[in-house]
Amino acid sequence: MSQKSPIRTPYTAPPSDLYGIGMTHLETALKAVPLMELVFYLYGIVRRSYSEQGATEVIIAPEDIAKALSLREHRWETGILNANTLYIGEVNGVRTVVEYRPPQITGVWFDGSAAPLRVPLPGIVMMRHSAKKESVYKLFAVKVRPTARTLKLYRAPLPNVFSSGGICWGSVAKPTQHEGNDLAADWTMLLGSGFGNHGSMSSSKKYKDDIRKFLLELDANHSKRYPISDLIEHQFSLKQEIEHANKD
Repeated sequence: MSQKSPIRTPYTAPPSDLYGIGMTHLETALKAVPLMELVFYLYGIVRRSYSEQGATEVIIAPEDIAKALSLREHRWETGILNANTLYIGEVNGVRTVVEYRPPQITGVWFDGSAAPLRVPLPGIVMMRHSAKKESVYKLFAVKVRPTARTLKLYRAPLPNVFSSGGICWGSVAKPTQHEGNDLAADWTMLLGSGFGNHGSMSSSKKYKDDIRKFLLELDANHSKRYPISDLIEHQFSLKQEIEHANKD
């Protein structure tokens, strides 16, 4: 891929629905009876456990708490927050964000071209896994709007995207912000850049040798929708891809 000036803003991620699904789950959790509490006194720390027989208290050492916390996996994650934000999660400080881009006519640049193609893309899912100082990206197509993590994924019908879903960014400077909870800058960088010939095979049933041929055909025919029957199924579901990312 190479840097190009986008003909339009391809996507702007909406804010997360913080007062929707997430808050409902939080309110339910706050009403639950705790199973255990740590109570800090001037003389020490007490672990208070609750059961049907009542409460029991045990004095514990601070170093035991520190050791237990260091051995545990620190994880938090969401479900689908809104129509576009499918998942936000963090495991031991490494964050994964997954977003959905609805089907739409999109300007697609090829390296060396003076003007972009205008082609209909299917629904696209982008995953950003922020590992250490560098982010790892994956891109997939979907046939329907995602409503669950068990959603089937398909190979994204774009060049520079490999069968694994990995993106070949080439000389494009990826966004430097890895801690955010939306992918607005990432979508803009991807779709505003020129696509080369890497990763152009096996993304279309009709043109298995080069997806660019199909994109040129769709542009020439002024097609309004991408034929989803042409998509090639990916070997893993969205849930499995998220699990793989969180294990890295």
